[in-house]
Amino acid sequence: MRKKIWTIVLTVLIFLSGALLGVSATFRVSAVTVDASVVSDEAHAEAKALELRLREAYDKDSTLFVDSKKAEKILEEFPYFYMTSFKRSYPRRIVVKVTEDAEVYALSCLDESEEYYILNAQGEVLGIRNTPENRFDGEANVFLKGLTVELSSDNRTLQGDGLFAPMLAMNTEVARLLGGVRSNVVSAEVYIRNPETIFCFTMREGVKIYVGSPETATAEKANAAIEKYLSLSDHEKLTGAIVVLDGVDGLVVTYQSKVPF
Repeated sequence: MRKKIWTIVLTVLIFLSGALLGVSATFRVSAVTVDASVVSDEAHAEAKALELRLREAYDKDSTLFVDSKKAEKILEEFPYFYMTSFKRSYPRRIVVKVTEDAEVYALSCLDESEEYYILNAQGEVLGIRNTPENRFDGEANVFLKGLTVELSSDNRTLQGDGLFAPMLAMNTEVARLLGGVRSNVVSAEVYIRNPETIFCFTMREGVKIYVGSPETATAEKANAAIEKYLSLSDHEKLTGAIVVLDGVDGLVVTYQSKVPF
C-alpha cells in the first residue's frame, strides 16, 4: 500500500513538473517591443538601443511574473526617455511605452571644455553637448547664465548653487503663464548686486525683465512681470525693460524705455 502511495505521489509530481515546464515554455518572454513617442532623429536610434537592452534583460523571464523594475533600471541609461506604461502581451511579449523628454535649457559646464548641460523643464540633465541648440528643432534652448553648478553623482541633477532652484521655479511659472518658455525667452541670467540678487530675462522680441530678490515671492513676481509684459505694445516689447522690485506696500512693477542696469 505504501509503495502504491509513493508511486501515485511521484506520478503527480512528474505530471506537475511537466505541466509547469509547459506553462513556463508557453509564457517565456520571446519579444520586447518599445513603443516610443519620439521627435528627434537621435531618439530613434536610442529607442532601438533601448529595445535591445530590454530584450536582453527579460530574455527567458516569464510574462506571468515580470514587472517594470528591470525596465526602470535600464531607462536610467537613457535619460531622454521616461516610461509611460509597462504591459504584458500574453503569451510571450512585453510592450514598454516611452516618451522622449523635451530639451528646454542649456547651461555652460564649469570646466573649459566649452560644453553645455542640456536640461529638461524640471532642470534634470538630459545630456552634455558642445552645442546649446535644441536637438529636436535646431533652435536655441533657453540659456541659463550666472549660475555656478556641477553634475551630481547621479548624473541627473545639478548642485552647488543656491540660486538654481529659485531660477528654475521662476522659469516654471513663466512657462505656465506663457504656455511654454522657449518661444518667448532667450536667456535667464543671475546678477548679484550686493546685497540684492536680480534675475534678468531677455525676451525674444528684445525687451528685458529684471526681477529683484527673486528668492522670495517667486511666483508672485513672475506673475507680475508676465502680466506687465503681455500688456506692452508690440513696439515697447522691442526694447527697454520691465522692472519688478519689492516696495514698502508690495511689488513695484514698471516699464522703462532704457535698460536700467
